[in-house]
Amino acid sequence: MTLGIGFVDPSDGVIAVDGRLKRGDIVRSETVLKSMRLNDRLAVAFAGRMGDIRRLQEVLAPDYSWSDSIQFCQDWEDQALSVPYGYANARNRLAVEMRRLRKEIQPGDDRAVGVLLIGKARGAPVLWGWDTGDADKPKEYTHGVAIVGARPKTGSPGLRALLRILEGDRTAKRAEGRLSRGIRYCADDLGNPDINANVSTRRLSEKNLCRWHMSD
Repeated sequence: MTLGIGFVDPSDGVIAVDGRLKRGDIVRSETVLKSMRLNDRLAVAFAGRMGDIRRLQEVLAPDYSWSDSIQFCQDWEDQALSVPYGYANARNRLAVEMRRLRKEIQPGDDRAVGVLLIGKARGAPVLWGWDTGDADKPKEYTHGVAIVGARPKTGSPGLRALLRILEGDRTAKRAEGRLSRGIRYCADDLGNPDINANVSTRRLSEKNLCRWHMSD
């Protein structure tokens, strides 16, 4: 699994995701890139099993010559690729595939997948998120926090503490620090073995370039 977090306000938006990859109980990597800059105005982050994530990647970039799904986001980054469409098109592509995944995943199954999409709609930043774990339908935000993946349980003290970390001053200024602290809180303080403290972020106003925030 993975933890993905986004924050958006009327001026800007940021998405963040941890870097751990596991196969069963074995950690394979601590710096796997699990987000994509689709273009200057659009970026996406994934949470879940790599096979499910690959299905979401394929609907976003069906014409891309595929390498293995673990390396895909890094290959896409290294080649500076992009897509020609915008936020509404990407949202619709992801929604169709997420509905298919929801039909396959049974309630209570530990197989879950989540996705965060950040872009612009009607000239303003917007954040879209959907997690098959507990959401019947996606949510769209113009101001606020979205969390997908290996997050604390709804209503738990851990989730309340996480939200306090993430919301901060309720602006996107310095959001990278808050989102990174939130992911590290879940990895370290809550001891979630499925995520780690190495975090990659993308900011809408910085053309969604990838920045790593490594743990000490």
